[in-house]
Amino acid sequence: MIVEVGGFAVAVTAVVSGICMLVWIRRHGDDDPGSPLVALGFVVFGGVLGVGVLLTGGSATEEAGRLLIAAALAGVAPLTLANYPRPDTSLASKTAMVLVGVATVVTLLGTRWVPLLWSGALLTTTVLIALVWWRTERSVGRDRRCMLWLVTVSATAVLLLGHMLFFADSPDGQVFLVLAAVIAPTVPPLLALGMTVPDVVDIRLVISWIVLYLAMFELTVAVFSAATVLIENSSGTPTSRATGALIAFVVAAAFGPVASRLRGVVDEVLFGSRGDAVHTLSGLGEQLSAAGGPANWVLNLRDAIGVPRIELWDNEHRIAIAGSGGTDDLVVMLAADGEEVGKLVVGIPADSRRLHPQVRSVLQLVAAPLARALQGVNLTADLRESRGQVLTALEEERRRLRRDLHDSLGPILTGVAFNTDAARNHAATDPAETIRLLDTVRSETAGAIVEIRRLVEGLRPPALDEMGLVGAMKQRLTQLRTADGETLTVMVTAPEQLPPLPAAVEVAAFRIVVEAVTNVARHSGSASATVTLDVVDRNFVIVVRDEGRSTGTWRPGTGLQSIRERSEQLGGTVSFTSGHEGARVDVSIPFA
Repeated sequence: MIVEVGGFAVAVTAVVSGICMLVWIRRHGDDDPGSPLVALGFVVFGGVLGVGVLLTGGSATEEAGRLLIAAALAGVAPLTLANYPRPDTSLASKTAMVLVGVATVVTLLGTRWVPLLWSGALLTTTVLIALVWWRTERSVGRDRRCMLWLVTVSATAVLLLGHMLFFADSPDGQVFLVLAAVIAPTVPPLLALGMTVPDVVDIRLVISWIVLYLAMFELTVAVFSAATVLIENSSGTPTSRATGALIAFVVAAAFGPVASRLRGVVDEVLFGSRGDAVHTLSGLGEQLSAAGGPANWVLNLRDAIGVPRIELWDNEHRIAIAGSGGTDDLVVMLAADGEEVGKLVVGIPADSRRLHPQVRSVLQLVAAPLARALQGVNLTADLRESRGQVLTALEEERRRLRRDLHDSLGPILTGVAFNTDAARNHAATDPAETIRLLDTVRSETAGAIVEIRRLVEGLRPPALDEMGLVGAMKQRLTQLRTADGETLTVMVTAPEQLPPLPAAVEVAAFRIVVEAVTNVARHSGSASATVTLDVVDRNFVIVVRDEGRSTGTWRPGTGLQSIRERSEQLGGTVSFTSGHEGARVDVSIPFA
């Protein structure tokens, strides 16, 4: 009676599941939820099975009922599952369908001859297992997740129901039959769920837990039974409660470590060698230490966590990529010292909706050291760029100095040489001409001295060494006049004692202040300006303000561009603002 009730319950849930699948497919056809033929197969299977179960209740219709049950289990069910979640038109699938059809006929004929029945059942099972395995291996994306649902639900049901029926011959067999009658009706709804919404859970996690607990159950039963039989054979007496409790204690003590190790093996098979996040990160750290750059980092990380693709980005550009593919992306931001320095873009495998939690753990753990490494790469690139800028500036300065020497001192000294030769030639015959030529030489020499001073001041103003930075600024700024010819009033505010500054910072600060105040004198229309100097956290800070009134769009010109270049050459920052309350230039230059 229990078997009949369970069979009828399976028939009802199959019909209900099939109808629900048809409704779902009709409403969500754009999401490609599966084939309506499969849903119709569920309905047909449930209908045939249900009628067969009902007919077996009468003696006159019992044979017809068995025939219908055989048709449902050996014909409709295999054909439906062979097309799950949608029919496959490949030659292998068509061949398998023909073989299933032949096996169905053999099974139906076998209702009158048992050996033929077993032959048909064996052929059906073999063909169906091979076809499902082949389709699972070939499928990708959503179809693969559906196939994993089919494999998981079917295999679990076979194992559980097989155990229940095996224990049905025990004294408590009725209990196991009831359990079987409860478990069996859940199969059709679970298969329907796997076809319509396969992403409701990560099926691989379900597989992991099912395999783990089934394996531990089998292992526990086997160890307990073997220990019991061994003790009974050795002692010649039945196992006492105390002995059974001792065996149970030993099995329980070993359960945790064995389950943990088995879980690692299962996760490695399903998700790759990344079950233990800390262990994976440790091995990954050794690989990253031996790697040569970002390209090797992402390659080693991809191999460690088993994803199809990983991209490493800084704040603007992709700097490395390993692998390809992935149906969706997971973005892991990389931050160092509270500042975002880049991101990891991880491609999610086609057969998964989301990454395994252990993979997420590895990514979160590796984000911090990877952010530091990326920050180091960025700093190295910035240093390389700054060094290139410095070398370029030095080369430009050499060219300017060469040009100035050639264009200014060259002609002057050439004139001195010619006039000296001429004076020597006239010294004995024309003293007056000699004196005139010597006066010319004296004048040209004075011009050369002035030009040399100009060149020297271009390299480093002598006033910086004679009067200090603040004094040199004040001396130079007092010489500036406005566009109307009036004296520009400049107030310079600075700490009483500035720390020792690098020579490059002193020169840059002097040039920046002079250029900024010169712009005030030329363009602002203001009769006054203020200069504030300060040191904040090893940064030399300069603020230049005026009281000019800006009525149009403010466009920084050559002078302000020069200020920016001088600051950025030393790793500093510059900002320009202008409004009705006047213009302002803020400069910050770091120094060691």
